[in-house]
Amino acid sequence: MSGFLEETIEVHHKYSIGDDLTDLSVSEIEQLIDRLHHEIDRLREEHSQRGSSRAQAEALFR
Repeated sequence: MSGFLEETIEVHHKYSIGDDLTDLSVSEIEQLIDRLHHEIDRLREEHSQRGSSRAQAEALFR
């Protein structure tokens, strides 16, 4: 499933959203979960900042 995540996450191999998880060890899955949580936090922060910027821009035109 390409296109969901431009940047791949390196565990022992490259991982993209939707990839088969069969070959990952428990430790690799835990590392991947941690990295994905970090990425989700980063995305939420960016989303919040953009929403704030949009609200400010819309307020200018009211």
